Amino acid sequence: MTDDAANRQVTEATSQPAGSVPPIDQPGFYIVGVGASAGGLEALEQLFSGVSEECGMAFVVVQHLSPDFKSLMVELLERHTKMKIRRVVSGMLVEPNTVYLLPPKQEMIIQSGKLMLRERVGDGNLSLPIDRFFRSLARDQGPLGIAVVLSGTGSDGSRGLVDVHLGGGLVIAQAPETCKFDGMPKTAISSGMVDVVAAPHEIPELLMKYSSHPFASELQQSNVVPDSIERVFELVQKRHGIDFSEYKPATIGRRIERRIALNNDTELNQYISRLEADESELDQLFNDLLIGVTSFFRDPEAYEELQQRVLPELLSRHEPDADFRAWIAGCATGEEAYSIAICIHEIMRQTGKSFPIKIFATDLHRDALAIAHTGSYSTDALHEMDPELLERYFTQTGASYHVTSQIRDCIVFAPHNLVTDTPFTNLDLVCCRNVLIYFRTLVQRKVLSLFHFALCKGGILFLGASESPGELTDEFGVLNERWKLFRKLRDSNRMPSGQTKFRTSIALRPTSRGQSLARSIDTTATRLATLYDRLLERYMPPAILLDSAKHVLHVFGGAGRFLNYTDGRLSTNILDLVDGDLHLALAGGMQRVSRLKKPVVYPAIRASDGDRMVIVKLEINLIETKASSDNSYLITLVPVEPASSTSNVEGSHSLNLDEATLDRMSDLEAELRYTKEDLQATIEELETSNEELQATNEEMVASNEELQSTNEELHSVNEELYTVNAEYQKKITELTTLTNDMDNLLVSTEVHTLFLDNNLEIRRFTPRIAEVFSLLPQDIGRRIGAFTHSIVCDDLVEKIHRVLREGVTHEERLQDKRGQHYLLRVLPYQVGGATTGAVLTLIDIESLIQAQEEILRERERFERAIAANRDGIWDWPDLSQDEMWWSPTCWSLLG
Repeated sequence: MTDDAANRQVTEATSQPAGSVPPIDQPGFYIVGVGASAGGLEALEQLFSGVSEECGMAFVVVQHLSPDFKSLMVELLERHTKMKIRRVVSGMLVEPNTVYLLPPKQEMIIQSGKLMLRERVGDGNLSLPIDRFFRSLARDQGPLGIAVVLSGTGSDGSRGLVDVHLGGGLVIAQAPETCKFDGMPKTAISSGMVDVVAAPHEIPELLMKYSSHPFASELQQSNVVPDSIERVFELVQKRHGIDFSEYKPATIGRRIERRIALNNDTELNQYISRLEADESELDQLFNDLLIGVTSFFRDPEAYEELQQRVLPELLSRHEPDADFRAWIAGCATGEEAYSIAICIHEIMRQTGKSFPIKIFATDLHRDALAIAHTGSYSTDALHEMDPELLERYFTQTGASYHVTSQIRDCIVFAPHNLVTDTPFTNLDLVCCRNVLIYFRTLVQRKVLSLFHFALCKGGILFLGASESPGELTDEFGVLNERWKLFRKLRDSNRMPSGQTKFRTSIALRPTSRGQSLARSIDTTATRLATLYDRLLERYMPPAILLDSAKHVLHVFGGAGRFLNYTDGRLSTNILDLVDGDLHLALAGGMQRVSRLKKPVVYPAIRASDGDRMVIVKLEINLIETKASSDNSYLITLVPVEPASSTSNVEGSHSLNLDEATLDRMSDLEAELRYTKEDLQATIEELETSNEELQATNEEMVASNEELQSTNEELHSVNEELYTVNAEYQKKITELTTLTNDMDNLLVSTEVHTLFLDNNLEIRRFTPRIAEVFSLLPQDIGRRIGAFTHSIVCDDLVEKIHRVLREGVTHEERLQDKRGQHYLLRVLPYQVGGATTGAVLTLIDIESLIQAQEEILRERERFERAIAANRDGIWDWPDLSQDEMWWSPTCWSLLG
């Protein structure tokens, strides 16, 4: 496979969202991704020392390796495990009972059970190889993936393990107190996605228990009985206020079984007892049950359809000054909300139009919302985004990208329960993708009714690829069937009549009678709403409903004729829509109503009715809301006859305006208007100063983030150097032991040995030869020719030179000045076939010479004895040979 193809596969694999179902050809055994950095060598040795060679799992070790040094990890780990250890080659198939090591200068992912490599690009960004591999492991293996984070500095691995966790895999972090560097484990633990925290020597036993647990080995099927799980739902709802019985039992059951396996419980009742006694485990289960898989522009074709065809047509009909309101339900960590906001801003940029945008992004998971609110994402999360969009709507800080303020400011992130909380209203767009598929049928129907109620007429509903409006199909027009884009057809509201409590039971399936009842309730509610409108038109006196800020909400009974609209931007404030006596009466009357908490009535007030002035009875009522601190006002304007215009109403406040009072009030209004304008100018100046301060603060924050990024890069380099140093320290320890053994061997032997380099400089010598050449330990490094010796060999240096030149061994017998006999042997010192020095040995052969001389003397005595003997003697030692020995007497007799 070419490097380009490998790089393309790595890119494609890491760009897909985690949590998807593993491919059909997955290997079928657990694959353990091990991330380690500074201080990780000792942790790896402890980990693999406890793993059986027949564990049935594969281990993929990802480290921060320096590109400038050769890794010795294979040699170091071979001493601690009997499993096969392989340095990864791109395309290598993962097999059980094997350890795979990442080569230097490479990034690695797993795809379809194969390890794929690409060369690490030195683009100045912080390299996060552990995060990258963990993400691919989650995508490729799902619940069969296991992530282990060991000692190291920085935060690498803390983002990728989130995908492993959400994909149903196991996440383990080394206990910080056992780490040489606890940065990586602590960051991983702070993510809230770590299932187990343990020392390295404890991890092998945890892995074996987890992989052999009956629940963990059957994660593809849910074995939890629905009736027996209700107690679990009750405990979770009591602590966190969320009823998970409304979710599909298969999805929830698998996640509960996973927690059972992690705690090594054997049955559900045992785990329920644990939940009742341990709130921390209840919190862990709650985090596991929440599903938060998302990514930027997920399903690019769907977003292309939304941006190119659906939204432009919707925005073209939108009023310029009105807010464009959207709701992103189940936003998780915010990628979908930011994607929608970018689409809208792109359309405004291309068309030249501009209008206020308000996007409500909601989710149950508060931790996910906290991530979304920061608007900070890694390079991997934005890998597939168009570079132009990335440059336009994100600012890069190190290895992270931050959403620009123009996008962040138009999104409000808030916790919200789709099933129990009140929906937003008057929305132009509702986006809820791949959330409904986790709900039961009745809950799906209820949530879809909420969406229908929330949308205004012509609003867009954007669902996931496997979702549809269901029974509300008649209420929506299909814009794109494949990508589930729908438009609300009518202005009818199908808001559910009440909140329904669902139970986990097979009997929850809706009956045809229940469906008919639901349709009947919806029809009745619509008919009643129409009747209410007709009754208000007929019997309601002229009146105006205001909110707490005095803005007009609704006009009844033709009261709109008393309102005056001027040119320019339209204001809905009641004081801007009336003038004269009516303006003064309303300004003072609403203040009195707010203070006195009772109605205020002005029996006769002049008001403008078109081109003529009429007398009206003005009544101001305060409408208090128990559920909210925002009160409303009801202004009633009833025309009266002149004769009754002077009558007073009991319990009310009347208003008598003469000309002087009107003049004075006019002066006061002008003064107040001037003061308000001056105050507004001051406020604008303060806002400008505040904006400048905010800009300065943002620059300081950006500078601080750049410093943090630089610090992280230095940490990364330090980790790489520490890893190299640890490997070499381990090797040095082994070499020191080997050197000590060599020294003891040389000291204990009686052989005279001298090691020389190519320049005949002394490298090492034994104590015995030191006596011959009068050597001391400090003489190492000096040339041998500078020393006198006690052996009789005048051309010794020349003989050594000849050995170095010719590469042949030289041997000869010689004596020292005391007559001691030695065998001199000079051998070439060769490394890799090249001569790099010489080895000179002196073997004491004095005993051998003496033995030879004794043999000669004994032979002479034997020969003299034979010669003196008159008997003929002959010897034939080997009958197969022709060699025989004859004594002189025998020879003469035969001759």
